[in-house]
Amino acid sequence: MERLDREFKPLLRPYNLDYLETYSGAVYGVWKNFRLAYLNPGWYRFARENRGGPYVSREWKLGRSILDGISSDLKGFYAAKFKACLHSHTVWSHDCECSDRTIYRCCHQIVYPLSQQAGLLIVNSLIVEGVRGPVPALESTADQSIYL
Repeated sequence: MERLDREFKPLLRPYNLDYLETYSGAVYGVWKNFRLAYLNPGWYRFARENRGGPYVSREWKLGRSILDGISSDLKGFYAAKFKACLHSHTVWSHDCECSDRTIYRCCHQIVYPLSQQAGLLIVNSLIVEGVRGPVPALESTADQSIYL
């Protein structure tokens, strides 16, 4: 399974690729059109540990838009923030919830703009994880979204 687009690799030169490859959190790179160009092993580990392993491995490959995995109510927010980061060449960070029905998860996400406005490097770090109380049933396609 390909995890790094050969043409994207030079954009990661300012970063330590060996470190990104061993980082425990999910790290991914996207082109300026938000299509996946890099996935570290932590991306797959997070999916596997959170019951998304086979689906994520099958459906989330290089070339797919990361925006496809964001719920419709948040898609505009993330698209605007990613574009602003890309065009202003300013790092953007925030905390985001990536819970499921039984486990509460809060992650810190840092979005790094890459040279020549060619793409973004997105690093996720788990801050808090724990059992949550009952949650109302989600609507039909919510379980098909990935969590950033």
